[in-house]
Amino acid sequence: MDNPYSYMADSDVFALSSKWEGCPNVLIEAMACGTPLVATDCRSGPREILAAGEYGELVPVGDVEKLSQAISSTLAADHDTDTLAQRAERFSVSAIADEYLHVLEHGVVHESHARHSETTSTTDTHS
Repeated sequence: MDNPYSYMADSDVFALSSKWEGCPNVLIEAMACGTPLVATDCRSGPREILAAGEYGELVPVGDVEKLSQAISSTLAADHDTDTLAQRAERFSVSAIADEYLHVLEHGVVHESHARHSETTSTTDTHS
């Protein structure tokens, strides 16, 4: 397959059913294509990328029923593909490099990222 992005862009939903992740690049790539997203809320990755469900459905790991319900509801809903693509830009190489430079120069995370981290840490239900 020469170009998986054309398949992602033509898809009605992208579902990531991982038990664990680090940084699921494929989720960011599907988001950049404007494809609506459903992902399991595994220990790290999807929750941060989807901003605790703001940019896609999060379901418990291993809950097949909730995963299928989320896929069905995502298929039935309208989605702003531009908003998804803009969110993916937050994870671009240049954005991440800028964040690293800011931390190295100032020793702190950008305020907008710190606010997101606070909301995800207070709502984190992982064991």
